[in-house]
Amino acid sequence: MSAGGPATPPKAAWLTHEERGTALGIRFVVWLCNQAGRAVARAFVRMLALYFVLFAGASRRASRGFLTHVLGRKARLGDVVKHITTFALVALDRVFLLQGQREKFELTSHGTEHLDALTAQKRGAILLGAHLGSFEAMRARADKRGHDLYVLAYLENAKKITQALSALAPEMHDRVIALGSVDALLRAKEVVDQGAMIAMLGDRTGLNSKTTEVDFFGRKAALPTGPFLLASTLRCPVLLVFGLYAGGNRYQMFCEPFAERIVLPRKDRERALHDYAQAYAARIEHYARLYPFNWFNLYEFWSSEQPA
Repeated sequence: MSAGGPATPPKAAWLTHEERGTALGIRFVVWLCNQAGRAVARAFVRMLALYFVLFAGASRRASRGFLTHVLGRKARLGDVVKHITTFALVALDRVFLLQGQREKFELTSHGTEHLDALTAQKRGAILLGAHLGSFEAMRARADKRGHDLYVLAYLENAKKITQALSALAPEMHDRVIALGSVDALLRAKEVVDQGAMIAMLGDRTGLNSKTTEVDFFGRKAALPTGPFLLASTLRCPVLLVFGLYAGGNRYQMFCEPFAERIVLPRKDRERALHDYAQAYAARIEHYARLYPFNWFNLYEFWSSEQPA
């Protein structure tokens, strides 16, 4: 396949992973957070993460493969434990952030002037992130600064977690636009036209989306072109956002301009889509090099025909 050619993946790995944990188990973790506090809850999820490392073979292998490639050496078991524990701790922090307990965290921002300018001008935009770090920390920081923010997300593969977390912040329900719903595009256009921002993650394929192959850490990976098609339709600016966990209670929040407008010429549409996806992949790679244990695509991300 050519660099700019589209493709529809036969199967999106993240969509085929069943949600782990029962609704009772998720409610127990929420209860533990509220009754025992963050320190006790963190100790508990560390044990859960170790169990996950021991018994979730596919995720363990995906973690080892990613870290081996990114760290430039063979990943040790301790690296994998740290990787999956980081994922678990960041997921745990969502409970506190959704309940508005931002005072528990040190959220350091870089580039917020770009969001402030758009809010002052009442201009809508797409905030494009990835499964790298904490989406919730980024949202919490934006809310605190008074930005009008909606979330565009696919929720069907994580219903238990979504329901449990929605109960913590019911006001968020009206600010989530469900990908795959018949009116998702119309709703997205409506909120952007009103000057609001739409936050979404753009690094996972699926939902019959078209993809393009990009270079990612020197290997080929498929990225969806949907976010760029959406931005082109909405005719709004695109900014990249990442909320990266730095240990303890610290998060580093990054925001940077990506495109004032996504322009897709009719004669070279696929090449333009590829170029935008490649530029996006390069920025994900940049931050993943800085924070490799924040990479939360715990499945085989690169094209399967390429050896690790």
